[in-house]
Amino acid sequence: MRQTKFRYILLPLLLLLASVTVFAQANSEVTGIVTDQSGAVVPGASITITDPANGTVKTTVSGATGLYSIPGLNPSSYTLKVTATGFQAYEQRSLTVNVSSTVRVDIKMTLGADSQYRTDFWVGAPIGGGWKLAAGGFYRSEGGVRDPGFTGNDGGQLRATLSHDWDRAHFSLDVKRVDDKVIFYTGIPMTYNSDGDIVAVPGFNGHTGTVAGPETERVKMIEGDGNTYAFDAAVPAAAPLG
Repeated sequence: MRQTKFRYILLPLLLLLASVTVFAQANSEVTGIVTDQSGAVVPGASITITDPANGTVKTTVSGATGLYSIPGLNPSSYTLKVTATGFQAYEQRSLTVNVSSTVRVDIKMTLGADSQYRTDFWVGAPIGGGWKLAAGGFYRSEGGVRDPGFTGNDGGQLRATLSHDWDRAHFSLDVKRVDDKVIFYTGIPMTYNSDGDIVAVPGFNGHTGTVAGPETERVKMIEGDGNTYAFDAAVPAAAPLG
């Protein structure tokens, strides 16, 4: 009889202790401010933190002052991802969060399309007689900082290096080719506010907005002499270099 009573008392006690332990662990926090490279705050950025160990995901959005906070975290190693319109995606892996801790992660976003795709490669090896050959490059494709709805920036670079070292001399031959297209942006509508500062017109985002679109990607332009020519908004700034 005494053993039965003891079990009835011990079981709820163990469950209570387990609950207290879990609660005590899940009281850590990751917080910080999201800004751009100039230090201006970035409100409305989407922040996601993932625990790869168990797949737990928590999300939040930066406020008007750029501040964000993700509370209720267990101690673990997390992956932090941040996205915002007009900026390249930010990712930080192996973010360590300890028990009952507040981890400060201030994030600087880099201007660029969040739809950017880029591939880099580089390979090098000795080719005999003390000579070394290395080759590599990259290819990228994106809409652009002010996404017009079509691929604005497209292209890449190829590079090769041949080198040799002697006791008192070094030889290096570098060959590079850049074939990259950068979108041509038209002007954006600006005005003056009550303080006399130049600002974007109401309803238009001066940082990421554009009046360009798929319908203006290719148009016929009239020259001063009345002749016309085909204008491609994605091509004018093409820079083939050899």
